[in-house]
Amino acid sequence: MSSSNIILEQVSRMEQVLAIHARTIPDAIALEGPRGGLSYAALWERVEALSIHLQRLGVTPGDRVVLVSENGPDLVVAFFAALHAGACAVNISGRLATPELVRVIGHAQPRVVLFVDTDSPETAAHADALGATGRLPAEVGGWRHAVATPDAEAQAAAAALGGRVATFIYTSGTTGTPKSAMISHANLLWAARTLARLRGYSPADKAYCVSPLSHVGGLAASLCTALYAGATVLLPRRFAAADLADAIERRNVTIIPGVPPLFVKFMDWVRQNDWRPPAGQIRMISSSAGFFDPGVKSEVEALFGLSLLNAYALTESTATGCQTPLGESHEASTTGLPLPDVEIRLADPGTGEPVPPGEPGEVQMRGPNIFAGYFRDEAATHATFTADGWFKTGDLGRIDARGYLYVMSRIKDVIKRSGFNVYPADIETLLNEHPDVVLSAVIGRRAAFDEEIIAFVQPRAGAHCTPEAIRTWLEPRLASYKRPGRIVCLPEFPTLHNGKTDKVTLSRLYAQTDPQA
Repeated sequence: MSSSNIILEQVSRMEQVLAIHARTIPDAIALEGPRGGLSYAALWERVEALSIHLQRLGVTPGDRVVLVSENGPDLVVAFFAALHAGACAVNISGRLATPELVRVIGHAQPRVVLFVDTDSPETAAHADALGATGRLPAEVGGWRHAVATPDAEAQAAAAALGGRVATFIYTSGTTGTPKSAMISHANLLWAARTLARLRGYSPADKAYCVSPLSHVGGLAASLCTALYAGATVLLPRRFAAADLADAIERRNVTIIPGVPPLFVKFMDWVRQNDWRPPAGQIRMISSSAGFFDPGVKSEVEALFGLSLLNAYALTESTATGCQTPLGESHEASTTGLPLPDVEIRLADPGTGEPVPPGEPGEVQMRGPNIFAGYFRDEAATHATFTADGWFKTGDLGRIDARGYLYVMSRIKDVIKRSGFNVYPADIETLLNEHPDVVLSAVIGRRAAFDEEIIAFVQPRAGAHCTPEAIRTWLEPRLASYKRPGRIVCLPEFPTLHNGKTDKVTLSRLYAQTDPQA
């Protein structure tokens, strides 16, 4: 093991990785974006400079700094600068609707909200809408910002964390209110070290990172893993198949982490353009969404001449959990073996008791990848762990005789849409605010290689409520990836004995009446 690797093993905070690389490989390119590359030395210099300005704005250890942006080198600078100032960095996608952003800011109670609007008109619009009048000096980005005074309850909750938490990942959860998973520095470092080692990352690699850095997969599994290894990260703002092909041909990408919808769109483009990659250049392709359509998987593997690495992970497990071994051929339905130091067990969702070998059960997990809980939500934190400390994933799975995990379905009410986690409660809460809607229910159904969002609404008596009108009303209030593909108006919802909406019956009725379902 080299001396720099020994030092990396000893760091306790994620930003310290950049400081080490700035000394040991200063001229190596860390980040590439539309405006060119940024070396490790230049990246760390910008991080240090911005960190000083954040402290001048009043940021102290334990504070939250909300970063509104889309993927790009500037967001990475801002993220690590917040960490270097001792704060918890909260990445929020500029693609959210402004009301959604306001709810998150209200929950996080940040000291500073920084609008990193480079190449993101949506982020600039948020800054306008929220009246952000402050502006950083041009030499540290020139971005607009707003300074706030966090409430005492939030500050007390943050102080109790003792500086362990690096970031919040907002998942919204099943209640319709913001819920933030606290990911510690130890979580990020463990994930980065482990994935870099198992996936063979090196300074010679260039990773194509298009997954949003506001999600743990993009942040931990893609960005932090590559940076830990001293590799280069290519950061397109959003995915376009032609851009990925160009990145492979002209920018020497070697690693493509993604999700099934990305590969579906890319393979459609490949077929239309009869495109082929340079032989032997790509050394790893991976997906972290669990299920992968066998036909698409075979196409992707044939195109690149590689086995596609599949993985199973959640926000609360820091984008790690299980993965298929690198280079091993496997069926599309398995998510592989637990990572080193990660334990997986299956339990009866009702009783919590272990299930017999070979039987399905709720996937439960523990290890150094498991998050530190939900910020300011002790009840939710308590509910997601068993009495003996296992994290309850809410997913149903089975384990075969080799120890390989197969994720069968979700117990939790979560929809996977184009690589994003979509929580029905978010959409239902908003739909219920519509003046003509008395009740709503949102479900997901697998459609082709993605999941479709279907919204059921029960109109108020006498209201003239149409799917088109509701869709128009939702558009400015909801991120595009959360908008229902289909809206169904029903005069009355089926209910369970406890009075709750019977979503199983709704789903069945929809399948019976819609010829495309």
